Amino acid sequence: LPPIKEEEEDEPGLPLIKEEEEEEPGPSQIQEEEEEPGPSQIQEEEEEPGPSQIQEEEEEPGPSQIQEEEQQESELQQTQTGEKPHLCENCGKSFRKRDHLSVHMRIHSGEKPHSCETCRKSFSRKDSLSVHMRTHTSEKPHLCVTCGKSFSRKDSLSVHMRIHTGEKPHPCETCGKSFSFRGNLLVHRRTHTGEKPHNCETCGKSFSTRGNLLVHKRTHTGEKPQTCETCGKSFSTRGSLSVHKRIHTGEKPHSCETCGSRFTHRKSFLHHLESHMEMILVFLLQHSTRVCSFCLFPMYVSFSNGAFTPDAL
Repeated sequence: LPPIKEEEEDEPGLPLIKEEEEEEPGPSQIQEEEEEPGPSQIQEEEEEPGPSQIQEEEEEPGPSQIQEEEQQESELQQTQTGEKPHLCENCGKSFRKRDHLSVHMRIHSGEKPHSCETCRKSFSRKDSLSVHMRTHTSEKPHLCVTCGKSFSRKDSLSVHMRIHTGEKPHPCETCGKSFSFRGNLLVHRRTHTGEKPHNCETCGKSFSTRGNLLVHKRTHTGEKPQTCETCGKSFSTRGSLSVHKRIHTGEKPHSCETCGSRFTHRKSFLHHLESHMEMILVFLLQHSTRVCSFCLFPMYVSFSNGAFTPDAL
C-alpha cells in the first residue's frame, strides 16, 4: 500500500485567542491617575506634630502642677475680693498670699537668709538686701527733679519731696505743731513727756534722741569723725565743724542790733551783748531813783494818776 502522508502537526503554541485591543486611557483618566497631591494636601498628610503639640497631647499635668495652678487661681480670687486668709499666729496680722506670710514669720523667728557678700550683714528679705547693696555701690537711682539730689530708696525720695512742697503730715496731738517726718514727731513728743530713753553706759546721763547720745559718747572716747577739708582739723560734732568753717569762709551770721557788729561765733556774740548790758546798767544806775530790793535791778520812778510808781526795765 502506498505510504500514508501524515499531516504535519501544528507545533504546540499559544491558543489562538483573539485578544482584545487594550483601550488607551483618555486625557481625564490620565489626569486622575497621574495627578500628584498639592502642597497643602502633602502638608496635611505628611505634617508631623511639633514638640509642643506632642507635649500637649501626651504630657499630663502632675499633682504639683495642678496644686500650683489652683493656688494661683485662689490667690487671684482673693486679690479681687480683698480676702486675707493667711493669718500669723504670733501677732494676728493676715496676708493674701502664703509666701508673704512666710516672709513675715521671719520677723518673729529672727531668720535672715539673705546675706551681703561684702560686709556679711544679713536680711530677712531679698529686696532689703538689694537696697543695702547700694550702700557699697553708691548707687542712687531715685532722682529729685527739683534739686537734683538722688536717693538709694524710693520712699526716701518721697519723704525728701516734702522739703520742696512744705507738706507736714505728722501733727503733734498735744500742741498742734506739724512735722514733715514721723521720726521728728516722735522726738518732739518727748519734750512734752520728758522721756529720755537713751542712757550713757559710762556716766549714766540720759538723752531724748539716739543721735545726741552718740555725740555725747565721743566725750568719753575722744572720737572726732568730722574733719575740715581745708585745714584737716577734726571735731566731734558736725555743728562744731560748720562753725569752724566760717574761719575759712569769713562768714559772720551773728549781728548786734545795737551797734551793727557781726560775729562768727554765737558765744562771742553773747559776750558782746553783755558789754552793752553793762553800759545800760551804768546808765540806769545814774538816772534811776530806786533799786529793786530783791535783785538790785535799777528802776525808774514815774508819776501817773497822782502817784509815784516804779517801772522796771
